[in-house]
Amino acid sequence: MTRTSNRTAPLLYAGIDEAGYGPRLGPLCTGLSVFEISDWSSDVHAPDLWDRLASVVCTSIRETRHGRIAVADSKVLKRPKGSISCHPLTHLEIGVLSFLYACAHDSVLPQTDAELLSALGAADWSTLNWYGSQSIELPVGTTRQLVHLRTTRLSGVCTECGIRPLFMRVAITDEHKLNHFVETGATKADVALRAVGQLVQLLWAYSSVNSYSDEPPRLVIDRQGGRTHYADVLRTMLPQSQITSTLESPAESRYELVGEHEGRPCALTVHFRVNAEQHHFPVALASMIAKYVRELLMERFNRYWAERTTELKPTAGYGTDAGRWLRDMQDVLSPDERRAIIRRA
Repeated sequence: MTRTSNRTAPLLYAGIDEAGYGPRLGPLCTGLSVFEISDWSSDVHAPDLWDRLASVVCTSIRETRHGRIAVADSKVLKRPKGSISCHPLTHLEIGVLSFLYACAHDSVLPQTDAELLSALGAADWSTLNWYGSQSIELPVGTTRQLVHLRTTRLSGVCTECGIRPLFMRVAITDEHKLNHFVETGATKADVALRAVGQLVQLLWAYSSVNSYSDEPPRLVIDRQGGRTHYADVLRTMLPQSQITSTLESPAESRYELVGEHEGRPCALTVHFRVNAEQHHFPVALASMIAKYVRELLMERFNRYWAERTTELKPTAGYGTDAGRWLRDMQDVLSPDERRAIIRRA
């Protein structure tokens, strides 16, 4: 594909990141955020949306005192349980709901977590009993009025800066699906890449309908582990595409993909980068989406099991605390439930 130097054209700029890669309990959630940037020059290395939107977004909780929305790695924004300053999910929630609402002004804010999952393309994602409990009312850590205020200001600045939030999605892999994939020979990394593949295919299809012929859409994916070669992975995700590797290094791997979808031509530039959420705004927002959704689903998980036993302390599903929770539940869980609830990877 020939590019014209110094020519400006709209750029589709997207990011993917996950939450829940390491725990023993709970789902793996993978987020996607997609933006369109007008008048983009192909000579510029990467858009810095933090800089362009500096009057309305920031990278730390401390800076939100001035009314800005924090967009950063979800691990930075989630507050510890028992925080006296705010609800643990406050900053994740404000960021996710504000950008989600900015994507569709004719819609209304989700009133429950079920509506949120539907808006993120993940309705009916699991049939496991412990995720089928009563919906959680949203928001949990802020107010609808504050989200409306943040979104109004965000939308105005985005318009001024030529930035359009297009859509946000989440792919959720519950324990049953994850264990099934592992039992058929997949590794945890394979399962995570399978979820990434769902979102890559979605973006590929979108780019074919909404032509970006001057500058291929740019997708940045946070890289896990030490893998540096992803051509075969991308070929599995998009077998109809031609893939050219342009960089494979310890820090970043880049690929140019061209092909078609349902008879329409499309192209995509894919970057796998270590710590991508620190360098690419859409990846940071994707991290927030994945973490916010996982936290809400773990709230459902904990509510369900709390009804089965008294004084059960909730769990986030990680490490030693997951072990503690399983010990607390050893006389409550049936053998089948215990096999189903513990992740094999």
